[in-house]
Amino acid sequence: MMQSIKEIISAPCFALQSISSILLICTALFWLINPIRRLNRLYLKLFTDLQLETQDEKIMAFFHPYCDMGGGGERVLWIMINAILNNKNLCKKYHICIYSSSKLNKDEILNQVLKIFKIDLTNNKKITIIKINEYSCKLLEAKYYPIATMIGQCIGSMIVGLECYIRCVPDVYIDTMGAPFTYPIFKSSNYYYSWNYQCQYQCHVIAYVHYPLISNDMLLKVHEQRPSYN
Repeated sequence: MMQSIKEIISAPCFALQSISSILLICTALFWLINPIRRLNRLYLKLFTDLQLETQDEKIMAFFHPYCDMGGGGERVLWIMINAILNNKNLCKKYHICIYSSSKLNKDEILNQVLKIFKIDLTNNKKITIIKINEYSCKLLEAKYYPIATMIGQCIGSMIVGLECYIRCVPDVYIDTMGAPFTYPIFKSSNYYYSWNYQCQYQCHVIAYVHYPLISNDMLLKVHEQRPSYN
């Protein structure tokens, strides 16, 4: 009898302790999330060539892991960046970062852009290449998913997007690869920061989709079970 009474009493106590622990962890996380952006800026300053001219200068980051390629998507990317840097107001307000898995360094990439696209961005201090793991970027490639290709690529893009976010927390995130499953990773930070009323951080998400990971044509082919290629 006594044992059953103890069990009845201990059950709500255990539940209360669990709820208290969860609330404590959440509170700690809310307080820790606030300085993430500031700590990330310090990391970028110490371990990359990124140098913000003023405290008000913001980071505009482009998601384009294969930015060193010479395709049409890359041409649009570099024309877009060139247009931003040629605009006095935008150039003063933003520093450009590009998430890249390329083995080439910044100078080599910009020289290649000049050679292929005739866009001269060499020696531009307003551009920083944020290196991401080349092996994690393989998660974006269709050839590694013989089954459930589109689902695999979408999940893979979320992993790559999370790595990008950890390496550089931007003020504006621009997807030029067509990876929509990366958007919640950057956009959800708005909700975390908004819970702390002292923090004014907000990440804007913009997309220019040249060739998406998933399109209506692809879904139609899957629905009709038409054979195709990745």
